[in-house]
Amino acid sequence: MEKELEKKEKSHGLARRSFMKLGGFSLLSFFTLNNARKALGADEDFSEPGITGNIKRYWEADGLTPRQKTVNVSKLSDDILSARIDGIWKQFKVKELNQSFRDFQSGLLVEIYDFIMAKNMPFFGGVYCPAIISNGGIKRGDSQFRLNGAYKFVFPCPKEEYIDEITNKLMELKDKTDERRTWVKAKWADQSQWNYKIQVGRDETVMGPADQIKRRDDAVNRETHTFRNLMENPLAVILYLSSNSFISYELRTICHYAPPPADFTTVPETYEEKISRFVNVLGYTSHQVDHKFPAMIYYVVEAFDNSMIVGSGEGTRVVKIRENIKNLYAKAKDRLIG
Repeated sequence: MEKELEKKEKSHGLARRSFMKLGGFSLLSFFTLNNARKALGADEDFSEPGITGNIKRYWEADGLTPRQKTVNVSKLSDDILSARIDGIWKQFKVKELNQSFRDFQSGLLVEIYDFIMAKNMPFFGGVYCPAIISNGGIKRGDSQFRLNGAYKFVFPCPKEEYIDEITNKLMELKDKTDERRTWVKAKWADQSQWNYKIQVGRDETVMGPADQIKRRDDAVNRETHTFRNLMENPLAVILYLSSNSFISYELRTICHYAPPPADFTTVPETYEEKISRFVNVLGYTSHQVDHKFPAMIYYVVEAFDNSMIVGSGEGTRVVKIRENIKNLYAKAKDRLIG
């Protein structure tokens, strides 16, 4: 009798182990097949945050204001900001772009406006539509990659003492197309009024969960891959390429999202809110489309001249490096002369 009971217990144990093995293999197969279907594009009905619903931690209660918990701008008055990169908080020194980049961006913006004014038609690509490279967010349901690239409109940012004047003037000229274009062209040419520690754009494809206007006719909430990456990992690489030469620049930045303006006429209090109003008014007056989007404020940390020109460019770091070398040389020379 005891032997029979022992035999039964052994057989039950084997059955349980077999069941668990089978269950484990089935579960593994489910995930493997599910991932394979997504990777091969065999199934378009993915359950994905941001497609079937927005990721709540990215938004304030109003559903319009991005809640980016990975950037701290409380020390910007000292040109210092903190960012959480790959889960670790680090401090960064905000740098000023050098004269070569200023001439590059300023000159090509003037050329773009010359084209627009002469042809009365839009200009595509070039210096005001660089590529934005980001990484490290929550993957999309239809991709195995967190790395992402997207083209977005990016412009110089007015200095704080000029930003209200420039934004208000744009609103004043919104119905005077020729006069506004002539005025904006002159502003691009005048480098003295721009803050070259910052580049600025707006995320024109992200839609908050409560924003009926930005949804247009689309009933589905949407979070772009760029937005999702920068919420989690705010490093943004901006790649500029001239539309008529081999000159190109790479800016390595920390991107901070600012909420869209409540309207185009109210002057907000903080500099970041003023930047958001400026870039949205720039888009509104240029295209007469009154959608309001979160601003993308790119604080420059490093810059590289990637131009394909022998003797210059070729990946040379340009932000503050050349100036520091000159200063070191001058100090050494002074010591030698005595």
